[in-house]
Amino acid sequence: MAVILLEDTQELIMVRQYRAGADMYLLDCPAGMREGNEDPQGAVIREVMEETGYEAKSIQHIFHTALSPGAYTEVSDIYFIRTDSKMKTGKGGGLTVESEEIEVFKIPVNEVIQMIHPDYLGHQKIIDAKTISAIQWLENDYLKMIE
Repeated sequence: MAVILLEDTQELIMVRQYRAGADMYLLDCPAGMREGNEDPQGAVIREVMEETGYEAKSIQHIFHTALSPGAYTEVSDIYFIRTDSKMKTGKGGGLTVESEEIEVFKIPVNEVIQMIHPDYLGHQKIIDAKTISAIQWLENDYLKMIE
C-alpha cells in the first residue's frame, strides 16, 4: 500500500474500487499483491503505476503491519511515495485482464485526513484499516516534520 503525495499540489492520490469483503466501493490508498518472488517495494511501485499511472520520485518504507494476526495471515508493507503531476506517465485505472475498475482521485491532504476521522454523527468516509493507519502516519509524523 502507498500513501502518494503530489508535492506540487499538496494532494494525495486515492483510489475508489469495489471491495468484495466489504461488499461496497471504498476509497483507499493504492495497494496490491506481490507477484511470485517480487519484493514489497517492487510490488508497490508496479501497483501504483497500474492503479494510478504515476511514477515515484522517491519512496520510503514507513511501516509493516499485520491486520488481524489472530485470524488472518495477511501482512502489509506501507510506503510513502512522493511524486508530482508531471510524473503521470501511465493510464492508471487498474488492469482490464484482472477486471479492475479503479477510479483515481486527487484530494487535498487535509481533506483526506478529515476523511479518516468520524464526523459528528460518527460516520467516516474512509474505513479501510490500512488506509487509516497510513493516513494517521501522514498526519502524525510526516506533516510535523515539514512544519
